[in-house]
Amino acid sequence: MGKIVAFILDHKKSVAALYTVIVLACLITMQFVNVNYDMSLYLPEDEGTREAIVLMKKEFGYPESSQVLVENVSVVHALEIKEVLSGINGVKTVTWLDNVTDVRIPVNAMDERFLDLYYKDGNALFDVEFWYNGFSNVSKSAVNEIRQKLEGETFSMSGDVVASKAAMDTADSAIIKSSLIAVVIVLVLLTLATSSWLAPILFLGTIGVAILINAGTNFTLGSVSNITRSIQALLQLAVSIDYSLFLFHRYEEERKNGLDPKAAVIKATSYSATAIAASCLTTVAGFAALCLMRYSIGKDMGLALLKGVVFSLICVLTLLPLLIYVFNKQIDKFSHRTFVPKFDKLGNFSIKLRTVVVPLVIVLAVPLFFAQKDNKFLYGESGILGSGKSQYSIEKSRIDELYGENMRMIVMVPGGEPGRENMLITELGSKPYVKELMTLSTIADPYMSRSVMPESAVSNFQSEKYIRMVLTTTLEDENPQNYRYISDLRETLSNYYEDESYSAGKMSTFYDIKTMVEKDYVIVNFVSIAAVMLIMLISFRNILIPVFLTAAIEFSIFINMAVPYFQGTPLSFIGYMIVSAVQLGATIDYAILLCDRYVEFRNSKSKFEAAISAVSQAGPAIFISALIFGAAGISLYLFSDSTSVQEIGLLIGRGALISGGIVLVVVPQFLVLFDKPIRKLSLGRKKGEGLQ
Repeated sequence: MGKIVAFILDHKKSVAALYTVIVLACLITMQFVNVNYDMSLYLPEDEGTREAIVLMKKEFGYPESSQVLVENVSVVHALEIKEVLSGINGVKTVTWLDNVTDVRIPVNAMDERFLDLYYKDGNALFDVEFWYNGFSNVSKSAVNEIRQKLEGETFSMSGDVVASKAAMDTADSAIIKSSLIAVVIVLVLLTLATSSWLAPILFLGTIGVAILINAGTNFTLGSVSNITRSIQALLQLAVSIDYSLFLFHRYEEERKNGLDPKAAVIKATSYSATAIAASCLTTVAGFAALCLMRYSIGKDMGLALLKGVVFSLICVLTLLPLLIYVFNKQIDKFSHRTFVPKFDKLGNFSIKLRTVVVPLVIVLAVPLFFAQKDNKFLYGESGILGSGKSQYSIEKSRIDELYGENMRMIVMVPGGEPGRENMLITELGSKPYVKELMTLSTIADPYMSRSVMPESAVSNFQSEKYIRMVLTTTLEDENPQNYRYISDLRETLSNYYEDESYSAGKMSTFYDIKTMVEKDYVIVNFVSIAAVMLIMLISFRNILIPVFLTAAIEFSIFINMAVPYFQGTPLSFIGYMIVSAVQLGATIDYAILLCDRYVEFRNSKSKFEAAISAVSQAGPAIFISALIFGAAGISLYLFSDSTSVQEIGLLIGRGALISGGIVLVVVPQFLVLFDKPIRKLSLGRKKGEGLQ
């Protein structure tokens, strides 16, 4: 590594020019990265809902719909509005009361069932079907035009297309806000942790370059999810800023030992490269485990974050030494004392409480494990579309208030057998969760010849091979009972058509995600724990140390994830799984750093002195790292408009702070109490390497 750094310093202009070209290229390629908001696309192609959507698109197209509520309108005016909406480019069909009943009769003589769906207390609810999904420019323009046409009316809009557009509109501003706040907080924390006013700027510049390279190379992944794009920059900053601190602190040590700036940079990079790479490896292990998920949003996030950490490692080992060398005079000129508190007293305090805290941790571990496991989990997109204060959420709440939640399901079955079709329609119509079922047999006489029906109606519900049915259901987002209803619906379809029937819709997607990620979690959790423990086994050559350190971080995860259980708030299972892997992979470094110092001091000191010294020496680095990681997560929580991203940010931020506290307070106690068995189970350590 020393020769590489020496080459970089000798060719500093060429290296700087190379980095400039790479950054400029990535700024351009960033613009071509496709961002995906559709969570169903991460289901495997052979999974029920994904397979159904593909076939439905082929047979009928798979248009998405939204609801438009216009308040205080007469039937005549509502029909005029329907005509206007139907003429908007991008709108396929508009369904209202006149599609299901004769609107020429008085309202009080109409079927109450139809009024409950479309016209309640003078408020008209239109079901608008679009030609394309909500991420299409055509659909986005159509939504904007609907709002323009309804100007002057009291109206609200909700549904998949409107929600998709809202998510896209708010994503960029949310990322910018949370990133700017996080950068300011991190800059302040780095200033407290270093001895130069300039050093934090160099650190952020280095990691900033790595973040831009990571974002610019995302086009190689094909696309990234909205969640990945929202969190990847701040997570990359949070988990890799330590690398800069490690290298800079070593540089300061070498300068104090009398080396000139060039020699100090070369030696500091050479000596810190191994520790930085080891720290990077545990984080990579956590992200790599996510790539094993069948529900491929894990792979989407895992690859993007893994790539980012590797780019941060490369930049810290190549670009940061160059910056330190070029600006070494300014670093010295703008020096100041560090403001990080001393941790000597914390080490003493921790050791004195070992006979109380360790048994308490062991006792609490079991109930906390079951508490975090028994959270009320959400499996779909309930939080991705905006917080309760967003325009979308306010308008959706108004529609739900008047009409209740109406979720559409699409069913497709083989055609050509009217008898079996009518039996299925009758049974589905009797289901408690079906409010309305629309197909050719329900909007017209089932025995009427299709040739005399309007072509638009026939093509919407019948293809050469299949019959399409549209179910308006009472299903609410992520209600646990809904999963039983989806299972019942699929079983009913199977009774009539076996494997030739298909169903799709938001709740069907959630059902498939739930089934899949519960299995994925077992794999991701096992692989991430096993990988991290193997890395520590190789590093420490000790059997018990990996067990204790992993157990400490897992205990921190239990605390973090149990908080929503005791608060009674639902938790995204995907966020739960992702944050568990991230918290383990990223914060295990705190435990490794403290244990490494303990092993070093144990060679010449008693176990009590070694533990106190380890806390004193490693404490500042762990403290600052946990604060930075926590600040990045909390920034996402406070300034994102997506509640899914807010939740992930809160879990990550809180988890980092909890892990830091557990490592500084609990881990030293375990090392002291189990010092003897730890020393006996060392593998091949030579005399003078500690723990002998």
